[in-house]
Amino acid sequence: LEYKSFACGHSLGGSVLHELAHILEQEPEYAFNRVDVFNAGGSPLQRKYSALQQTQFFSHRVEGDFVSMFYEPPGASLDESGARAQVVLH
Repeated sequence: LEYKSFACGHSLGGSVLHELAHILEQEPEYAFNRVDVFNAGGSPLQRKYSALQQTQFFSHRVEGDFVSMFYEPPGASLDESGARAQVVLH
């Protein structure tokens, strides 16, 4: 049987999926088909990753979110939405 896997994570969960997607990329039978992360946590000291070949990786962030301010998605594809005044950013 052939399986397809999809993943979604927010904040710390998004950061964990970022790492996991890179680890599983080395094993095509286990690699994700698609990963979406929302406001994934990042650090200015975090190493940069190149784009994934097996996995479609989508990163979404609300502009002004402090936790994801330094997050760099693999391949640098980032969808940033404007913040709404009545909604907490993170």
